Amino acid sequence: MDNNALNIFRKIKEILQHEMHYINVDMDLESTFIEDLGMDSLDLVELTIKIETYFNISISDDQANEVKCIIDLVLLIEENRVQ
Repeated sequence: MDNNALNIFRKIKEILQHEMHYINVDMDLESTFIEDLGMDSLDLVELTIKIETYFNISISDDQANEVKCIIDLVLLIEENRVQ
């Protein structure tokens, strides 16, 4: 993983831990939002809004529905930042 992806992962983890209170949850790039982190659909919407705001990107509903684990979100952020 390059430094950019690692920095994105760290920010996602920070948002999840400090803003959404997923503090005592182990997470890595392969962690799934629903199964591993126990998020529900409202949590996912909240996370999407926080990610869009922090990274100044727009994530469509179709794109958001494809995100299942943290690495999916990292790649989506990288893709949207390039465009």
